[in-house]
Amino acid sequence: MVESARPSPEPGGIELGNPPAAEFARTRADLADFARGDPLAFENLWRRYRPALEVLVAGKVRQGVDSLLRARLDAEIEDVLQEASLTIHAKLGGFEYRGAGSLLAWMARIATRVVQDRVDYWRAEKRAAGEIAIRSDSSDAGTAPVPALVAREPGPRTEVELGDQRRRVGAALAALSERHHTILFWRFFGGADWDEIAREVGSPSPDAMRMECYGKALPALAAALAKS
Repeated sequence: MVESARPSPEPGGIELGNPPAAEFARTRADLADFARGDPLAFENLWRRYRPALEVLVAGKVRQGVDSLLRARLDAEIEDVLQEASLTIHAKLGGFEYRGAGSLLAWMARIATRVVQDRVDYWRAEKRAAGEIAIRSDSSDAGTAPVPALVAREPGPRTEVELGDQRRRVGAALAALSERHHTILFWRFFGGADWDEIAREVGSPSPDAMRMECYGKALPALAAALAKS
C-alpha cells in the first residue's frame, strides 16, 4: 500500500485536504505504467485523485438531492467512491490524457454518474416500498408483512478528521460560482496547469488565471468556509 502524502495548507492558511502540488507531476507516468500493466499505477492515481472526487460528491453533487438522500449519501460515501474507482479502473485504458485537468474532469463525470445511478436506485427503492405498504393495507392484502425500511448505518471510517474537512471544503466550493469552483477544483485537487485552467474558463492568459485564483477565488472560498 502506498502511503498517502500529507496535505499542506494553501496560501492564506486554508486547509483543503488536497495532495501536495508535486504529486500531480507523476500522473502521466502513472498512466503510462498502468497501460503497461503495473499493478501499483492505479493505486497511485486513485490516491492522488480520490480527495477531489470526495470533495465533489460531498459538495456539488450532494447539493442536487433532497435532505433524506443527502444523509444516505453521507453514510455511504465510501461505497460510492469504491464503486467509482472500479468503474474508473475498468475504463481507464480508453482515456486520452490532455492534461491533469482532463483526467480530473473525466473521473468527475464517472463519479457523478455513479452517484446519480445510486440516487435513482434509492428513489425507485423508496417508491417500491411505498407500493408494497399500500397493497398490504388493502382489504385483499392477506397476511403479507410490510417490509421495514431500516437506514443503513455508516461502516468503520478511516481518516475521519480529513474526511470531515473535505466535506466542509466541498460544501464551501459548491457555494461559489461555477467559474471559481472550476478554478480551485482543477488547480488544487486536479493539479492542472494555469494555461489549462485558463482555456477551460476562458481566461486571457495563465498569469491572469493565477491572479484571479489568488486574488478572488481563494478569498471567496475562505469567506464561504468562515460561514460554515
